[in-house]
Amino acid sequence: MKIKNCLEPVRVIETVNSVETIIRNIADDADQEDAFYVCCLDDIVEKFKIWKEQLPRVQPHYAVKCNDDLTILETLASLGASFDCASKGEIAKVLSIGVSVKNIIFANPAKLASHVKFAKSVGLATMTFDNESELHKIQHLYSNARLVQYI
Repeated sequence: MKIKNCLEPVRVIETVNSVETIIRNIADDADQEDAFYVCCLDDIVEKFKIWKEQLPRVQPHYAVKCNDDLTILETLASLGASFDCASKGEIAKVLSIGVSVKNIIFANPAKLASHVKFAKSVGLATMTFDNESELHKIQHLYSNARLVQYI
């Protein structure tokens, strides 16, 4: 197995081995002390292409809370995905890779006021609400936000 960039957080593995074999080889490495995970970016790309072929009018929004790894986010952004962010930190992370606020929805059933203010400061207008108090909070803090109601 040939591994490139062994000291980097992302290792590119050029091999025909199974994912299970790759995991075993990394875990058995005497120098491997930290937790790790293996992600097949080609699988993400292939599934995104299938989505766009089968549902061309439906824009997928990736929930950043599922896995906020920058390599995954950058891959999805390069494919044209939009993002579902639940916090100021997630919004900032997605913006840091060059995603437009037009491709982000702020989706959290109980947004902190400081996070709504942050969304407003960066021009992120699309957000969700699912109860009356959240609606009033957003109206007070960001009156021209574009709202989507959870039902």
